Amino acid sequence: MAQSDVAQLEAQVSSGEYDVVNSSTQIAQYELQLKQLLELPGDEDFHIGTAEAPADEAVLAPIPLTAEVYQAALSQRPEIESSTLSVEQSDLAVKIAKAGRMPTVSLTAGLGDSHMTGTRSDYFTQMKNNFDGSLGISLSIPIFDGRSTKSAVERAQIGQLTARLDQQETRKQLYSTIETCHQNAVNYQARYRSSVSSVKSYATSYELMSEQFRLGKTNIAELLNSRSQLLSARQEMLQNKYTALLNIALLNFYGGVGLKI
Repeated sequence: MAQSDVAQLEAQVSSGEYDVVNSSTQIAQYELQLKQLLELPGDEDFHIGTAEAPADEAVLAPIPLTAEVYQAALSQRPEIESSTLSVEQSDLAVKIAKAGRMPTVSLTAGLGDSHMTGTRSDYFTQMKNNFDGSLGISLSIPIFDGRSTKSAVERAQIGQLTARLDQQETRKQLYSTIETCHQNAVNYQARYRSSVSSVKSYATSYELMSEQFRLGKTNIAELLNSRSQLLSARQEMLQNKYTALLNIALLNFYGGVGLKI
């Protein structure tokens, strides 16, 4: 092997070692971010387990329909329930404000007795003879209240309109999120199928290039280039695979199936 080929191989090894160190640093940073999200103490021992790689059947599984996921999400998502309660609360506030225009009826009642000392009648006799009661009823009809009732109704109606607009916006955002996950799942599932074929082609090409290099029919630069193409194809395949799995899992989550990755 020529000295130049040896030098290129040594440079490739050094580059690979640098990539390993860089990847290890990134993993440590991601673990730190995850600990912070979980609000774990900094000195707590924390490690991420290595799960088995999902099979191709999971990546190529049927993708849930957007409409079905959205309808399921409407009945269980907390943000939808919160917006619905806000609308109901605003409706009640309007009814309460309008109640200020209604007449009010008041009923009053009273009981009393009187007695005097120094008379021939005893206490109980006086109580019996002097016992009296009163009953009254009053009707109040609001006519002039300085527009306070009208202003209260208008404020309540504005709050009602705001609550309904917020509810519509919440539903739009939910549908947009689900639609985006569906599009990503379809897109990356198709890209995964294509990348699987690319990996097979680049793997075959690299095997042929390695054999030609062994026979001295090609140089080290062409071999390293073929290897780089194969690694890039594998990286793209893995990225497409797990992005498709993530979006399918998110669709299942919004549909109430549960989050399983």
